[in-house]
Amino acid sequence: MEEPLWYIQQQSRVLREFQESIQLLWDDEASRTISRSILIPHQEDDEQMREGFVYQQHQLGENKTHREIALSLSREALEMSEQILHLIHQIDEDIEISIQFHQQYRSFYAEAQGMLPEVDQLLATAMKIGNGAPSYEP
Repeated sequence: MEEPLWYIQQQSRVLREFQESIQLLWDDEASRTISRSILIPHQEDDEQMREGFVYQQHQLGENKTHREIALSLSREALEMSEQILHLIHQIDEDIEISIQFHQQYRSFYAEAQGMLPEVDQLLATAMKIGNGAPSYEP
């Protein structure tokens, strides 16, 4: 975009210089009429066009910068989402293991609860047997 802008600016400069050079040689009512009706409006249009091109070039530069930032942020977001998916997978595995441990705990707890009456009975038998036995004191 810079090269076409430079070319347009050069063309405008050459035209202005030409107009200035012939203005000294060609100074009559016809030249003033042509100048007012054609050349001056052309210069104004030319200036607006060049300003528009400069603005457009500036905006394109900003858009390129914003695009690069957006691409960088989207890559970063993609990396983070991949990390999150990996962590979610690990959490799912941990939950499965926790569920298995909980089920094993419940099984062991139920088994232990089932053994309590027998333990109580064995303790009662031991107490009966132990009442007649001599006590040991260190």
